Amino acid sequence: MSEKILLTGEPHCGKSTLLYNLIKHIPYKRGFVTQAILCRNDRTGFKIVTDDNQEILFAHTDFLTKHKVSRYYVDLGYFETILPKLFAFNQGQVLYLDEIGQMQLMSEDFRNLVLKYLAAKNIFIGTLSSVYDDKLIKKIKSRSDIKIINITPKNRDDRYRQLYHNFKQHLY
Repeated sequence: MSEKILLTGEPHCGKSTLLYNLIKHIPYKRGFVTQAILCRNDRTGFKIVTDDNQEILFAHTDFLTKHKVSRYYVDLGYFETILPKLFAFNQGQVLYLDEIGQMQLMSEDFRNLVLKYLAAKNIFIGTLSSVYDDKLIKKIKSRSDIKIINITPKNRDDRYRQLYHNFKQHLY
């Protein structure tokens, strides 16, 4: 099984949470999730958490960098420190990325990682915002081996149960 799955949907629909809840049960995996940083219920930034629990601050309203998306400044230097080890994976590991989005795609290294994961024979699951598009995202969406699953607040629990059932042999 070398399934390639992309979870897509509007911001705050639950894509990242669904992915996190799924992969936390998979012991043999390689990738990262992106988690919001909250200050008094206000999202002020994002951190990356890798499969081995390494955390790096990735984007924040208080950063002062030349890379900016919305109100968040992106520190590509921090981000790219975690990427080299993600290029090394074994056959049988479930690969995952949260998310293939505007901030992450500022990094050429990340773009190469996405392509490597999609070319691998491993199972891949990733998230993709529905509000950002570029050449690479269009290319990915047009691939015949990609299964795109739209996530909404109303269907995310059902989608989680379906994916959990499909990934059962990789859990625990």
